[in-house]
Amino acid sequence: MKKITYSAPSVKKAFKILYAISDSSDGLGISDLSKKLKIGKSTVHGITTALEELGILVRDPLYKRYTAGYSLLELCRAAFATIDLKDVARKPMEKLMGKVGETVFLGVLNGDHVTIVDMVESRNDMKITSPPGTKLPLLAGATGRVLLSQIDMEKSREMVQKKGLVSQGDWKSKRTGIRRGRRRIHPGRPGGSCPPDVSFLASGGLMGGRIYLYAG
Repeated sequence: MKKITYSAPSVKKAFKILYAISDSSDGLGISDLSKKLKIGKSTVHGITTALEELGILVRDPLYKRYTAGYSLLELCRAAFATIDLKDVARKPMEKLMGKVGETVFLGVLNGDHVTIVDMVESRNDMKITSPPGTKLPLLAGATGRVLLSQIDMEKSREMVQKKGLVSQGDWKSKRTGIRRGRRRIHPGRPGGSCPPDVSFLASGGLMGGRIYLYAG
């Protein structure tokens, strides 16, 4: 007998709205959200009104645009405090930063992207920075490629086919094909590390690797 599950579409729409607003520096209005997300204006209005009442969103009375509210900040702070991984990995990250002199990131695979959980910033004047909570496409850096390389090959193929993988050179607008994406993922498999073929900074490079944490 086929299992019937309820996916709560209104909840998914609410999160789509939150993500869209968080990605906009100036906020978004109801018409903007409706057009961007292809959701009816009445539905957008109902969801944003509820989120505003909860303090998750704030509406500018002049421009009628929504931005993230303080209640969302409270939720994020509470969620961040419960992530034990960052506490366990902190010392190894600090030690690694001291050896290489570059910023060290702790990223986790979160659906079809990477979420930065923690960061130990380099003391260099010129450095790469992605604070906790930063959302990165899987191929926009070594971190995602290493994480993706540890997934079963068939599963990684499904992810590439379903979502596509953005090009690192211009990850906001381009997408790379399945074959090219798999060639870029594959180098991360053998040794658990992955040097990307393009650097974010002309004078610096990036390296990704797994962190092994043992209890006891």
